[in-house]
Order: sequence, then structure tokens, then C-alpha cells
Amino acid sequence: IQIGGANLILNSDFNNDRNKWAYTTDKWMIHETEKYKDKNVIYISRTGETSDIWSELLSNKITVKKGLTLTLAVDIKWQDIPDGESSAIAIWGYDSNKNRKTIKQKNIKGSQDWDRIVLIGIVPEGVEYVRASITHRRNGTIYATNFKLETGNKPTDWSPAPDDIITEVKNFTTIEADKALTESKEY
Repeated sequence: IQIGGANLILNSDFNNDRNKWAYTTDKWMIHETEKYKDKNVIYISRTGETSDIWSELLSNKITVKKGLTLTLAVDIKWQDIPDGESSAIAIWGYDSNKNRKTIKQKNIKGSQDWDRIVLIGIVPEGVEYVRASITHRRNGTIYATNFKLETGNKPTDWSPAPDDIITEVKNFTTIEADKALTESKEY
């Protein structure tokens, strides 16, 4: 058993909207009312499509080395994905020419309540960086939050990336400093 612990995905709970995420369509949105474990939820929803319209959501790029074991866990809920259609979550690896290799992928389909999906994969030779991904094929709705990509083969509870914590502290400190400055000018 190898346990990592630190989340490598920035803005993994969408606390900062879609910042640090790439997407192939603007249809990936932060849900205005849906929350899961008090965290923001990103979703995509489509109906009536008769051909594939692949829509992908990708995390920040994470530099890796060959042989590293990675565990991706994500809280996900999917609804109304028709028979014969599917969506997927994945850990994608990229070489120096930006060619994509599958490290681990899992198709999701059907109707489901919230579930924590886990993928474990090993970085192959030639991969320089990885990204976590959700891909939506055609119809249905997918909700997701609390992404966690960590080293090791044992998933741990969700936590923000260390850089997200540092950013939150800096933002809080700046706000408090501005507030103190404003209050001192009022006297």
C-alpha cells in the first residue's frame, strides 16, 4: 500500500469557478443550487442529441515521472444517460509532443446517486504530465466535485491542493489587511 495524501489538482472543488480547468465546451457550468458535501458542483446536461458531441473537462497539468502510481477519486452523479451511450472519467498522460495516452479510464452510464469513483494507474514511459478528465458523449447529465489526484494506490479523503490552501490564506490575509487599513483611516 502506498498512500500519498496531497491533492495535485488545483481548484478541485470549483470554489474558484472553473479556474485552473480546461474544457472543450462552455456547457460545463457550476451549478447554482446543487452542492455536495458543501462543495460547488460542476455539471453538463444535454438532451435530444442524435450524434456524438464529446465534451471534455480537464484538470491542470501535473508533472510526473515514469512508474509513479496515481489514484484519482471524484464524487460524481450521473442521470439519464441512455442505453448505448456513456461518459467517462480518466487519467490522461501526455508526452513531450502533447500526444495523449490512457493511463486509466472508466466508462459511466445509467442513473446513479452520488458515488465516489476511484481510478488507479501507473505512469508509463514517455509521459511528462497528466490531467484528470471527465468526458461526456451525448445525452444526460453529469455532476462532479471533490476531485483528488494523489500519488499512491490508496485513496484518501478529499482535501484541497496545498497551493489552494496557500491562495485562500493569502486572499484572507489581503482582505483582512485591507479591512484594517480602511478602519484605521476612519479614525
